Amino acid sequence: MEKTINNTNLKDNFISLFKNNEKDFLFSASQSLVNKKKEAIRLFEKNGFPTTKNEEWKYTNISNVLKENFNTDTVEAISDISLQDFLYKGLEANIVVFVNGVFNKSLSKIISDNLEIVDLSGLNNELLDTYFSASINPETDGFTALNTALSKHGACIRVAKNKVVELPVLIYYISDTRNGNITYNPRNIIVCEENSQLKVIESFHSIGDTASLSNIITEVFVKESANVQYYKIQNENEKAVHVGTTQVIQDTKSYFSSTTITLGGGLIRNNLNIKLQGEHAEADLFGLYLSNNTQHTDNHTLVDHAVPNCLSNELYKGILNGKSSGVFNGKIIVRP
Repeated sequence: MEKTINNTNLKDNFISLFKNNEKDFLFSASQSLVNKKKEAIRLFEKNGFPTTKNEEWKYTNISNVLKENFNTDTVEAISDISLQDFLYKGLEANIVVFVNGVFNKSLSKIISDNLEIVDLSGLNNELLDTYFSASINPETDGFTALNTALSKHGACIRVAKNKVVELPVLIYYISDTRNGNITYNPRNIIVCEENSQLKVIESFHSIGDTASLSNIITEVFVKESANVQYYKIQNENEKAVHVGTTQVIQDTKSYFSSTTITLGGGLIRNNLNIKLQGEHAEADLFGLYLSNNTQHTDNHTLVDHAVPNCLSNELYKGILNGKSSGVFNGKIIVRP
C-alpha cells in the first residue's frame, strides 16, 4: 500500500490513496458497503475538507493541519508497544487495542461473556449492511465522507438481547508517531439489543512527539430498554489532531449517557449527535475539557427529540490556560 500522503494537496492524495488501493478499502463482498464507500469518496472529492466558511466549522480552522505530511503505513511500528503507561489502575475491563488505527490482537484481552467483539473487516455482511453508515450521512462534512471511504478497521461490539456485560469495554487508540506523522480512520459500531447493558470507554494516547491525524466515527445503536454508558478520554500529545464523531440512535425506553474528558491534544473536535427516536428514551451528556498552551478544543453536540415524551440533560465545563481556545456548540431539536 502507498505509505505517504504528501502535502502537495492532502485532499487529492487521500483520493489517490483510495483509488490506488480500492480493493483494500472495499474489503467486503457486500455490494451495499461497496456502494456506500464509492459514494463517500465521490462526495469527498466534490466537497473536500470543511473550512471556516462552513457554519459548523466557523471557529475551528484546520488549514495548518492540511499542510502536514502524513504516513499511512500502520504495520512497522506496532511490535514494541506496551500498555503499562496507559492502564487505569484498579480497573478490570475487556481491553481492545488499536495502534495507528489497526487492531492489535496480542495486546487485546476479552474476558466477559455475553459480548461479541470483532474488527470491522471481520464483521459479517448482514451486520455491515444493517449498521455501517446507517446512522450517519457522509454528506455531513469531508471528514465523515473520508472516514466512510477509508475505514477498514474498528471495534464492532454487539450485546445480545437481555444480556448484561458487567465489565466495561476499554478501547485504546494509540498513535505511534515515533517514525513520523501518521493518519488513520477507524469506524466503530456498537449494537446493544433489547434490554441489554454495556459500558464503553474510548481512551486516546500518543507515543512519540510528531503529529497524528485521527478521524474516528463511532455509531451506537441502543435498542428498546437497553442501557449504554459511554466514556471518551483524550490525552494525546500537543501535535495530535483528533476529529471524532459519535452518532447515537435510541429506541423506546432506552438510556444513553456520554462523558467526554479532554486533557491532552493539539486540535480536538468532538461531534456528539443523539437521535431519540423511541418514546421515553433518555440521554445524559457530560463534558470536561482542560486546555493548555495553544490547544484548541471544540465540542459540538446535537440532541434530536424526534418523538414525544423523551428526556435529555447536558452539562459541559471547561478550563482554558495559556493561549488555549475552546468552542462549545450545543443544539437541541424538538420536533412538532
